[in-house]
Amino acid sequence: MPSLLYRICEALLPDYEVERELASGGMGTVFLARDVTLDRQVAIKIVRPELATADATERFLREARLLASLGHPNIVPIHRAGEARGFTYYVMDFVEGETLAGRLREGTMSPIAVVKLGRDMLDALEQVHKLGIVHRDIKPANIFLLGGRALLGDFGISTKTESKSAVGTTEGKITGTPGYMPPEQAFGWEVTPRTDLYAVGMVLYEALTGRRWQSLIPEQPADWSGIPGPIARVLRRALFWDSNQRWADAAAFRRALWRTRTRKYRQQAFYLAMGTLAAGILGALLLPKADGTLGPPADLAILPFDVGPGVDPSWSEDIPQLINSNLSTVTIVPLKSSFGWHAPDGDDGNAPFEALHTRTILDGTIERDGENLVVSMELRQRGVRQPLGAHLATPLAQISDYACRLSHEVLRLVAPDKVPDFSCNLALEDEAMLAYLAGERAFREQAWGTAANEFKRALEVEPEFTLAQWRLIRTLRWLREPVDVDREQLWHQRHQLSEINILLLDAWRTPFGPGRLEKYDSAVNKHPRDPYAWLDFGNELFHRGALLEIPLDSALAVYREALRWDSAFGPALLELFWGETRLGRPDSARAALDRLKHISPPEALVPTWLLEFVYAERFGTAGENTQELMEQLGAERGWSADLDTLVWQNLRWGTSFDIPATQVALAEGLLTIPGIPRDQQVNVREARGLALVALGRWSEALAEFDAVTEVSNSNEAALQAAQWRVVPQALGIPGVAPREIARGRSELERLAQGGAMAARARWTLGVDAAFSGNAPALATARRRLRLLPDTSATQLATSLSALQLGASDDVRSALTTSDSLTPFIVANLVTDPFLRSVHYLKRYEWRTQLDDRDAARELQWHEGSDIRSWPKGFAQAGEIDWALGTHARFLVGKDEVTRGDHTAGCRTLRRVLEHWAHADAALDSVRQEADEMVRERCPT
Repeated sequence: MPSLLYRICEALLPDYEVERELASGGMGTVFLARDVTLDRQVAIKIVRPELATADATERFLREARLLASLGHPNIVPIHRAGEARGFTYYVMDFVEGETLAGRLREGTMSPIAVVKLGRDMLDALEQVHKLGIVHRDIKPANIFLLGGRALLGDFGISTKTESKSAVGTTEGKITGTPGYMPPEQAFGWEVTPRTDLYAVGMVLYEALTGRRWQSLIPEQPADWSGIPGPIARVLRRALFWDSNQRWADAAAFRRALWRTRTRKYRQQAFYLAMGTLAAGILGALLLPKADGTLGPPADLAILPFDVGPGVDPSWSEDIPQLINSNLSTVTIVPLKSSFGWHAPDGDDGNAPFEALHTRTILDGTIERDGENLVVSMELRQRGVRQPLGAHLATPLAQISDYACRLSHEVLRLVAPDKVPDFSCNLALEDEAMLAYLAGERAFREQAWGTAANEFKRALEVEPEFTLAQWRLIRTLRWLREPVDVDREQLWHQRHQLSEINILLLDAWRTPFGPGRLEKYDSAVNKHPRDPYAWLDFGNELFHRGALLEIPLDSALAVYREALRWDSAFGPALLELFWGETRLGRPDSARAALDRLKHISPPEALVPTWLLEFVYAERFGTAGENTQELMEQLGAERGWSADLDTLVWQNLRWGTSFDIPATQVALAEGLLTIPGIPRDQQVNVREARGLALVALGRWSEALAEFDAVTEVSNSNEAALQAAQWRVVPQALGIPGVAPREIARGRSELERLAQGGAMAARARWTLGVDAAFSGNAPALATARRRLRLLPDTSATQLATSLSALQLGASDDVRSALTTSDSLTPFIVANLVTDPFLRSVHYLKRYEWRTQLDDRDAARELQWHEGSDIRSWPKGFAQAGEIDWALGTHARFLVGKDEVTRGDHTAGCRTLRRVLEHWAHADAALDSVRQEADEMVRERCPT
């Protein structure tokens, strides 16, 4: 007898070409087919022949009519139903995404993803319930994930609320999926729409925790660990045993669940900072440590080995690194890879325990014996030593095999129960491996130029060495250099990478925004012991999280997690120092810098002697140490390579470290040196101008931007000088004199006539017109922008549309319109560097008009450091953000004090007053406002 597949193929021709069976269960079987007329794939469900009674067929067609009547984006749609050669069938969309059941086999979901999932399911159920239908079979296998949304399927046992029987069931028989039935359904009692709400709660609980909800135990003492408090409170009500105590309907459940994230682009820092860690752990990580330490003690730290005569010095760290890499395949919690740490002079043996905050140390010696290596290792605790004996390596070149044996020996003593799970995960035996190890070491030490060269050398030897290529990409990103690589080709080679590197590569390929952050969040949840996963996640949050209203503290918490697993991880320590310095926390900044000094080589891109200078300037008297630094650089002898490096690599970061006065003092010193190159004059004057803006010294700043125009003879510099005259007033920032504003408008009109700067000049004129209430001029600016063909002009025109709505007091529409720009802004895809500041400051203004208590979150944008390349030449968006950050902090401080957070508000306003100590007289009114607020509301 022909197979079922053959018979259904024959029955549905010529309209459908059936390809294969997809699934079978219950009363139906589903096939994949091609709709010949529309040339697209569909799914076709039939009644299983052995069950095709008249009643079953009628119930099946009732299911098809039910689905067809819904027409909801979160319900799998039905297109056609009918009968062909004895087969009753219906045709629906083929959902190419996986089911939720398949997704959960990979691990739990982030709270953000679960909230979205719940929103989609409840939105669908709201319509289902309005039709008087109860689904009765909500479970992960019946939820499809497609393109960022969830679709609810399989209404085969759904029922009308007034009906005593269900579609696809027999009256009086308990139907549903064991383990996913709410209590009233499992015990055969009356089902209502609230039955489905309980089932949704069960599914969301499992998605968050990986644990099944036990529905048949009345008022059970549930385990709510791993679920953020706001979500837990919503789910508790959905999961009441008594249905009368549950949410009234799907809409109420959905609204309560959605309020846990507040608004589309917020991506709450609570969730994103640390994934699904418990609230208590997150709170502890986000608070600065009073003693400046960086997390709990580690169980094990691996130090560099001492090397004897004739041994390549690099093996001092290469062998420990390989041991750490091998041990990372098993669960030793927590394991710290501290192989980059070097003891200070005069160490009495206790320095590593204190500095690395660890209980146990592994160190050793490597000596040469002819063509062999002899490694002697030792485990140490305070006052206790346990030698592991000497181990011979032969031949010398097989270093990776040798390190595998050493790793096994360490594991046997540290965690013998883990030995059966142990395997070595890095086995290269040639020059490529050694170059790779050198690159890894250099990257951790911040010598990113060296690291890039070593990874390139590894790829010259082994062009298919995908891990080295991936590490090179990461290094170039930290160097802020172009990544010249075929991303798709690399993605095709991903099978050569470990799972965590595939996850990180996938996140990197995703445009910046909520989607990318969710992928990093998933990566650290699946591999919480991988320091590179935490580093990449922290890097995204540190530089760009503020654009999604994620506070800088969240990024620092993530970096602390990276340092739990590699306490000598230079990049994490550097940015932790950077963030703690910016936030004004001397103890935490000092702790990070002290650790960094132990591992950074002289060739580090940002040398620790310069960071010491930054620390002294931030927590001492700004400008006090600049003369000493200039002498150290030999400035009295004229311009030099060292000065050149200082300018293009480091000078322009001063405002991001919150030391604009230092940036001014350094720039002034550099400008007095004979022989300064023309391009560096632009850099230095630009640095001084930006810092002067942060200090409220507008007249000097504008003169400096004019000097940049004169030196560079560039229309872009002229545009920038004009924008600095016009944009601040439009944002409510005082300081620019009326005559300077008029001068800026005149220059913008000239540049708007045509040429490369026309779009940006026309947009700036529109910003000015919106502030002035000049509707005709604003309309003209928008029209002139739309005449330009490039995409950036369209985005700038959208910005003006939002400003026009705001100017006409339709602030809700203004916010909605500006929402469409947010993805481009957070991805740094907009050409004008002033657009970002305009976007966030105006959104703050509009939300304030709506009495939005969270409006000040928009002002966090300036905490980021999202720049495309190393700061030089004309200002990038990030530098403008930092320069205008003093004004933003003034607004934040006022908001904090007004809301009763006097501690934070007073700290913020006092720092603002420090910056404005010598501001122009035009800022007197706002400076006086800040001063009065501090005197009246802030304790001495």
